[in-house]
Amino acid sequence: MGTKVAEKNLTTNLDQWHGFTQEMNKKGIAFKTFQISVDWVKADPKVTAFFGIQENSRLLCLSRLRGDDDGPFVYFESYFHPRVGLTGKEDFTRPLYDLLENDFHIVSSLSKERIKARLASTIIANCLKINSGDPVLVREGYVFIHTHNKYELSFIVDAIGRRFVSGNISRFLPGDLVFMAPEVPHCWEIDNKDINPKAIVVHFTREFFEQYIMNVPEFLFLQQLVKKSTYGLFIKGGDVQAIQGMLTKLLTLKSGFDGLIKILKLLKYIAHLNDYQTLENHDFQWDPSLPQNYRLKKIYEYVFFNFQGEIRLNEVSSLVGITEGAFCAFFKKNTKKNFFRFYQRSENWLCLQTA
Repeated sequence: MGTKVAEKNLTTNLDQWHGFTQEMNKKGIAFKTFQISVDWVKADPKVTAFFGIQENSRLLCLSRLRGDDDGPFVYFESYFHPRVGLTGKEDFTRPLYDLLENDFHIVSSLSKERIKARLASTIIANCLKINSGDPVLVREGYVFIHTHNKYELSFIVDAIGRRFVSGNISRFLPGDLVFMAPEVPHCWEIDNKDINPKAIVVHFTREFFEQYIMNVPEFLFLQQLVKKSTYGLFIKGGDVQAIQGMLTKLLTLKSGFDGLIKILKLLKYIAHLNDYQTLENHDFQWDPSLPQNYRLKKIYEYVFFNFQGEIRLNEVSSLVGITEGAFCAFFKKNTKKNFFRFYQRSENWLCLQTA
């Protein structure tokens, strides 16, 4: 008899890390925290490659040791992208995903996970009070598609890959520019992580556009751009070098009048291009407040990560714990669309992008 560790991604019934406590509670296990530590660390290449940031970047690392009345049995280690805005002084005794949503307006929507077995290191063994070299189960969770409470302007400097914006799956290339309103589900999956690719992302508060820009007649040229950003806009036709130059200058500006003027000049340039493509899949339905969102989330995740492979109805239905017949009825009831129509529409988007 032997044990084989597969390099295959596995799916569990644990939705995201914030669902772990809920799952334990459902099993009647009183979950408790034994230790919390927060530190700024130099992240390893695996983490920086996932985030698409420079190697040796300093990231906030949250470590938590948790278990039940009999002692600890799970060790969590979480890294956060610098743009989240965490300082390390937050109250991490609170549920992590509640903290991100309520204090930073970031809602994690879709994730990918990898489960594997390995031998416990000395550090892990000491934490869990087991022997070094004992077998442990490692679960790596990667949060991809997310929403937040800010307007976002994203410019791709030298990355290539796939993007997901409001149900639209398409290729992206260097020079691509996307503008999105708050609460638009999105993520960028990078193919050329080996070159440490870069992007420039600018976040705007709701108030900047909705209270000021939208109420000043002189900014009429911007108001249509803002209105159309509800589902995400792919902005085309501009001078890539000019746009990158304006965005690069913003990175070195301090807040103040001069910075505001340069931001308005950039927005004016983009608005006057008047060449947009709405990144909207009409078959995509998203409302994080709905109870059925958990299953819809898993379905969208499956399509995104298996997009260029073979989509199997039995696989996607098993992910959400229902039969194939019930799956089709569930998807149509909650999205008003046929599942394969949603998939084919997404596939057509990608074909248009790569043609």
